[in-house]
Amino acid sequence: MKLGDLIEVPPIRTVIQLADTDRAELQEELLDRFVFTQDIHHLFERLLHALEGEHGLGAFLRGHYGSGKSHCLAFLHQLLAGNERAWRRLPSELAASPVRGQRWILVSVPLFAYSADHTLEEVVLQALEDELARHLPQAPVLAEGTRLLENFRTYVLPIYRSRLAGFEDLGPEAALRRAREFLRSLPDNPLRLNYDRRQAMQLLADSLGSTRVVLLLDELSEFLRSKDATAHREDVRFLQFLGEWSDKLPLWILATLQHSLEELGYGEESSALRIRERYPLRFHLSTRHLGDLISGRLIRHKDEPALIQLWKDFERLYPGLVSQADFLRTYPVHPATLEMLEQLTPLFSRQRGLVDFVQAQLAGDPLRGLPGMLDGPADLLLTPERLFDHFRERLADR
Repeated sequence: MKLGDLIEVPPIRTVIQLADTDRAELQEELLDRFVFTQDIHHLFERLLHALEGEHGLGAFLRGHYGSGKSHCLAFLHQLLAGNERAWRRLPSELAASPVRGQRWILVSVPLFAYSADHTLEEVVLQALEDELARHLPQAPVLAEGTRLLENFRTYVLPIYRSRLAGFEDLGPEAALRRAREFLRSLPDNPLRLNYDRRQAMQLLADSLGSTRVVLLLDELSEFLRSKDATAHREDVRFLQFLGEWSDKLPLWILATLQHSLEELGYGEESSALRIRERYPLRFHLSTRHLGDLISGRLIRHKDEPALIQLWKDFERLYPGLVSQADFLRTYPVHPATLEMLEQLTPLFSRQRGLVDFVQAQLAGDPLRGLPGMLDGPADLLLTPERLFDHFRERLADR
């Protein structure tokens, strides 16, 4: 019996990004391919409960590359945007949440789209300001007004004077709003905006009222790791500052990490402690999640009776190697392969993750010269030594 007689490996997109929520043609795939593993069920259970409160909080979602962190953010975005199809995908006990039907302002920030030259402060505050302008009739201008108007009159007004007729007759507040509105209409903003973070958050507090805001930060750890020591330290300070204000406002923050807080290299232990205090919810997509992801998304089993007989053969030869339930859940991936993937996260986090590894090794990839395993014997499992070959280039770089 061949492996291909017992399983099939459906073609899927190996990368789902937070930005996919803006593309209507991808939303159906995004929702249909989402797998509610035990870790994901726990995550949404606690998140939905936290979103019921009057004041916000900060949360981190950690998992290695390819574990589905961005997919989680994209699915949450669809839920809070009121997509009924997304709510119908939830388990019934979660779909009854009072969060359903509430109005949210969703601020999605895919940090991989920003270079290390950008500060976390300017990226987040500009994204907040832009999204508020789409929902509030009198949205605040969070950027520092005096410098913005000065630069606008110096660098922008002379070029676009015909489109800005009457601008010089406006009062300071009206001119500031008109300048910010005009900058948003341009394909690329020619001005670097500056912010006074305390003033910006106070303006945000004054304008929100009971309006509820969720800030989704994708790839936060990779963004921070791209900085030099000074820029990194300043971004961490702003992250702490943002966490402080989330407790005072109807502002919820969910950020994804590929590394633990300690691995991010915050320096002093007190900094990591302050981050932990200001982001009380922390979730980790574990090895159990990886196994559920395999059975729910990556591999389809064709013949369960044959798989049970195969497990009995393994159990006779290697007693206690793997339970029948776990074998049926992750076959043909060896349990030690999942364990090693989890332990080697720091090494492989920037490379292709679990999704790509399993799919390429089983189905094959001609571009990389991988023949696949589907034509091989059914009792040949995807074992840990294949990790070495798959990540050979990464290992050579190190």
